[in-house]
Amino acid sequence: MAAPLSPKKSFSETLSTTNRKIESISLVWEDLNFSIRAKDTVKSNFFRPVYKNKRILRNLYGRASSGELLAIMGPTGCGKTSLMNVLAARVADISAANAKLTGAILVNGLPRDDEAFRRISAYVLQVIFSFVLMLRHNSLLVGRSALSPFDCQ
Repeated sequence: MAAPLSPKKSFSETLSTTNRKIESISLVWEDLNFSIRAKDTVKSNFFRPVYKNKRILRNLYGRASSGELLAIMGPTGCGKTSLMNVLAARVADISAANAKLTGAILVNGLPRDDEAFRRISAYVLQVIFSFVLMLRHNSLLVGRSALSPFDCQ
């Protein structure tokens, strides 16, 4: 007679009870929707603010796995940074009245535990990289202008 199947452990239980190194991680998101409560600038006035739900992410599906490169591309304002913030568990208190997140985010097939996920993952904001590049560009520009003030491009 076969032994009964044990129930699946949560992501945080698996993380805390495993003694071996986790070699690969798979992050899957299904039917992900994120909306915020924002002030309606057209219908609001100083004495009577009117709020509306603004949908930032709509019905998104995707997968990211260890050892693979994933590019998230799109025009300005399409929700790339919001998606990264949601996936990295960086969104402020979701239970608040001004934000709503629906859908599933799974880590290795298990529902993601935000606190445990923050302990094993990292996310570097794009602002840091653009600032470093801007400093280098400005330094080169100032150096060029000092050497040749009439031929600076």
